[in-house]
Amino acid sequence: LIQNNFDMLIPGAIMALFQPLVSASDTLPAILLAVLVAHTLWFAGIHGSAIVSGIMAPFWLYNLGVNQEALAAGMELPQVFIEPFWSF
Repeated sequence: LIQNNFDMLIPGAIMALFQPLVSASDTLPAILLAVLVAHTLWFAGIHGSAIVSGIMAPFWLYNLGVNQEALAAGMELPQVFIEPFWSF
């Protein structure tokens, strides 16, 4: 249905839908918001890092893949605020 009406496959439609979130996840405000949410959850007695990492992991892994492709091509790494940045 989506392929016939919109000339794209379902995975492509999902990626197009989430592309603004993927782009926004590689910003300093997104990391600061993630840290704020994690600490707020810790204050409430919930393991904040596990919750935030579970939500942000798909975005961070996609951006990590973009960095791997850029490194393999000998280009500068375009994504800065990925999972290793969160870990340290």
